[in-house]
Amino acid sequence: MTFSLTNKRKIQFTVYTAICVLVMCITACSKKDANANAKFIGTYAGNNCAGIAVANVVVTAGASGSLISVAVPAGTGGCALDIQLIGTVSGNNVMFSSQQFNDLCGNEVTVSGTGTLSGNTFTINLSGLNDLSGSSGSSTAYCFTGSK
Repeated sequence: MTFSLTNKRKIQFTVYTAICVLVMCITACSKKDANANAKFIGTYAGNNCAGIAVANVVVTAGASGSLISVAVPAGTGGCALDIQLIGTVSGNNVMFSSQQFNDLCGNEVTVSGTGTLSGNTFTINLSGLNDLSGSSGSSTAYCFTGSK
């Protein structure tokens, strides 16, 4: 059987097209958790480490599917404000890398920590957050446990 140049190109084109479609199907069908942050998103009512009810903690989606933004009340009195911590989600855990903020009185603090989601309960453990109350230079901790 003899093939002309035109028939060879048709066969090559058909094989190439079939390979491309197969590759697209395989990559499109692979399961990736593009929205790892989805289960964290919501408003949590809860308590601080001392068991005292605090303002709600609100979690929203970050810039990508693995990031969240957490609004945490910080500081006291005239220096108080809500800060937005950016965390990276991995499974049911979130890591808050070092982030710097200034309170309303101009005090600077570096905040970092971790969080865990268990069912509808979100627990946050941060270091440095209470420094926003105006006591610069001290290392303090903050924790929150709340449910959606």
